[in-house]
Amino acid sequence: MIVGVFGTGQVAFSLLFFFGMVLIVWLMIRIFADIFRSTDLSGLAKALWSLVVLFIPIFGAIAYLVVRGAGMGDRVDEPSGADYSRDGIPGGYDWAGARVMTQ
Repeated sequence: MIVGVFGTGQVAFSLLFFFGMVLIVWLMIRIFADIFRSTDLSGLAKALWSLVVLFIPIFGAIAYLVVRGAGMGDRVDEPSGADYSRDGIPGGYDWAGARVMTQ
């Protein structure tokens, strides 16, 4: 009789808690990706931000978003090394192996 143990409010709270945990994990992944993607941070700064976000998660995430959050969208749009093929021509190959050219 598991159904009889949980009330409506407890189920709603459990769903809200689960959603919050998924949101926190997603935010941490995005922040760590942004830390290691940014080219304007030195290695020491990346290590310090990583430690702050890892050991003080909520405060570290809020601090990172306040200090460096405005440029997160710009860093996602920067081209990475994956945008170029081995021969230096912009583009690459799609999932079927066909050559894809980018502008």
